[in-house]
Amino acid sequence: GGAYFFDERYVMESVDYTVATPALISTRQTNKAWALFGSVNYEVSPELKLCAGLRYTNDKKTLATTGKVIDTAGTSAETDNNKVNWDLSGTYSLSRETNLYARVATGFRAASIYPADGFGAQSKARPENVTSYELGIKSDFWERRARLSANVFSYKVKDQQLTAVGSTSNTNTLLNASKATGQGFEINL
Repeated sequence: GGAYFFDERYVMESVDYTVATPALISTRQTNKAWALFGSVNYEVSPELKLCAGLRYTNDKKTLATTGKVIDTAGTSAETDNNKVNWDLSGTYSLSRETNLYARVATGFRAASIYPADGFGAQSKARPENVTSYELGIKSDFWERRARLSANVFSYKVKDQQLTAVGSTSNTNTLLNASKATGQGFEINL
């Protein structure tokens, strides 16, 4: 088990030279996050081992911008997200040199805030959540001087956070995709 703590405070200042009198834009953001996590292992038999884990995460952000900005979406925002994630895995020993494994897990990214500026309005992205699956094999050979492993995986992200860049005003905007999926395989020697 363990604990995670994160405390960030930053100030971002920029000067808008597109106006006759250069204007200072100042953004202040704080991000305080913490998490508690733990896992347990259980040996069902000498060949089969199971593992389960939990993680609780709390993440809070505040952001405020001052200066001549596009304020149609406001100049300050807050987020307050918390989430419980989990993972389950199992390993089965086919032999002393070869293991099969499987894992399913969830993950989380807290909401994000992008400040207003002279080109675009403030934007915010909701938290994203991922569920992933993996199945694989690992095998040692040549008296443990080499290892061959292979796996297949799949994941689904709900509300994936994206940054849209460009448009006629050359802005950055945070947004969420409804769903993203991925799958593939890996082979390592």
